[in-house]
Amino acid sequence: MNPNRNSRAESVTLALLAKSVDSQLDELCLRLGLATADLNQDAARATRIAAIWDLCLKQGGTALADLEKILREQQRSPEALYWLSLSCSEVDRIDVFCHRFFNDLVSRLAPEFPDRDLRYFDEGNLDNPELWSPWALRAMCESQVLISLYTKSYFRSSYCGRVWAAFRQRLQNYTETHVLPAHPPLVFPVLWGPPDENPKILPLVARELAANHASFGNWYCEKGLRFIIQQAMAHRSEYEKAYDEFLQTFTSQLLQAAKNNSLPRDTQIAPLEQIRSVFYDLAEEGEQEQKQGAEYAKFVFFAARDTDDIGNIRRADAYGAEPQHWRPYFPTYRERITDLTNKAAYDAGFEPDVICLDRNLLTNMRAANRSGNIILVLVDPWTLRLGQYMSRAREYNDADLPRSTMLVCWNMDDRDTKRQFSLLYEHLQRDLSNKFSANSPARLRPQIESISQLRDELADALLSARRQIVDETESKNIRAAAGLSYTRPASVAQQQPAAFHPGDVRAAENETVGMIRQPRIEGPLGGTQA
Repeated sequence: MNPNRNSRAESVTLALLAKSVDSQLDELCLRLGLATADLNQDAARATRIAAIWDLCLKQGGTALADLEKILREQQRSPEALYWLSLSCSEVDRIDVFCHRFFNDLVSRLAPEFPDRDLRYFDEGNLDNPELWSPWALRAMCESQVLISLYTKSYFRSSYCGRVWAAFRQRLQNYTETHVLPAHPPLVFPVLWGPPDENPKILPLVARELAANHASFGNWYCEKGLRFIIQQAMAHRSEYEKAYDEFLQTFTSQLLQAAKNNSLPRDTQIAPLEQIRSVFYDLAEEGEQEQKQGAEYAKFVFFAARDTDDIGNIRRADAYGAEPQHWRPYFPTYRERITDLTNKAAYDAGFEPDVICLDRNLLTNMRAANRSGNIILVLVDPWTLRLGQYMSRAREYNDADLPRSTMLVCWNMDDRDTKRQFSLLYEHLQRDLSNKFSANSPARLRPQIESISQLRDELADALLSARRQIVDETESKNIRAAAGLSYTRPASVAQQQPAAFHPGDVRAAENETVGMIRQPRIEGPLGGTQA
């Protein structure tokens, strides 16, 4: 059982399960078809509950959501009705105004569905973002409408693009079954922020929708719904009225569309990792801008997978199915490294992307460097004790990539890391000698010991790199105007190595980039301890 619950549905299910009596637990196992051969019937009740949860988790699919359904029947709680699915970006999932909108919308719809717990606010799957959460999968099987909150980060989200693709497949099946000329209008876009902050060219699936945004008024079309909610919560009467009118109209549209087109339940939703995001169509059409310039940040994660041999040298709890699922400060903080880097990039005005750790690593890093992208390399010292990762790291060490910065994360709350720090650090200095010889925070930040420090270092590294690129561009333009040639500074490999100590980088950082530190954003992905 996961003690760090990451969704409302999961929390509700666990609370219901904790109230179950022994006879109800026996019925649960029978109705869910759980393999109970190894379940000790004489074990303490808490132990049996934990075992049942783990069996459902192992069974996969919608098993945990089905568990909640049976628990509600047993305890005579209102049925969870997955009638709508609200899809928003990872950033907006922690936005208080987004939750306010969902709750207000459900309150308006509630009279149409008495004695039901109306769902679903899609929170993704923090434990493994490549898998459906049981509740999100059930919502995708049953939802009658999909509500999409349009933002810049929404259209950058692979997960949101996959959710839309899965729902679109249900619409396609319905269209073919009923021989309709087009998909029924059951995807409802909401302008969450100012429209001019969205991509200049929306994905094809969004352009195909016949959305009448103008019917919701000028404030909505110019500022977006979030602004209206924010002002309404500040008790500004004109915005309270505008928000009330939006909810009334929007609710009516949802109900009418679902009444005209009743989607059947679909139990054949494809595994999430097999679904291709519908937001990739821009690249296919040749309309997407090339990812060039300082507005893009590429991240490389030297972190093991939980299926690698990392478990032979330390506990593997902090690692996931992919390097970007690594949790550098686990268990004190549960944030994945990609949660931290994406948020830092978005907050600083960059578009994040990942360069995979494969045989094309250097080729892709060099291409990003030529395109003027910022490259941040996040390193787990333990991972580099594994041969396959150290060989990639040595390739990076020997490469001339002036736009890359390496950041090394140390979890000093971890007993093994604290005990082995000196040895691990010595290995890093030896194996990545070229990077360590840089002696500059523009190239190396070798000792990041807390999640708050990592947030600050990421912000500094991104903004420092942007400043460097801008300064180089201006210098190049000045030289060109003066008829002078532009000479790129010597690479790290060409510079004379100097003696290095971890404290030197901290001192250099404070001296060179201390003036551009940004205030740290607090919240579930901004400093709150799990």
